[in-house]
Amino acid sequence: MRLNEEEKEGLTTAFNELDKDQSRTLTIDEIKEGCAKQCVALPEYFDAIFRSLDTDKSGHVDYIEFIAATMNVGAMTTARRQVLMQAAFRLFKADDSEGITAEKIESVLTSAKMKIPEEDVKQIMERFDTDKDGSFKLFGAQVLA
Repeated sequence: MRLNEEEKEGLTTAFNELDKDQSRTLTIDEIKEGCAKQCVALPEYFDAIFRSLDTDKSGHVDYIEFIAATMNVGAMTTARRQVLMQAAFRLFKADDSEGITAEKIESVLTSAKMKIPEEDVKQIMERFDTDKDGSFKLFGAQVLA
């Protein structure tokens, strides 16, 4: 994926606005403060997301890591997203049951040492359990929609 000039400028501006100490790197606190200032809620597991963005394990996200993270999301093809969604569905649907339940979501995330608030699980179920039977089956199609 190639960024056009407007996209480059927007990402550079966003990075510079977050980089309060002008170190040309972002700390987790700078990102959290910038998101709070813009009323952007971060998930409870944001620390893990930050560590995954910090590819050189420096404790900071530099401009290249910041741009790479934004491009990776944008460059993901529909086919690649479908493969990832199928893998995620299989992870949550480890047994032969019909679908994904709230209990399975909590169990998988807990085993991955990721705590998700009960309210978030409820929101997931409300969004994807379209027939309100306590599980959802069309995970990939619903997430990609």
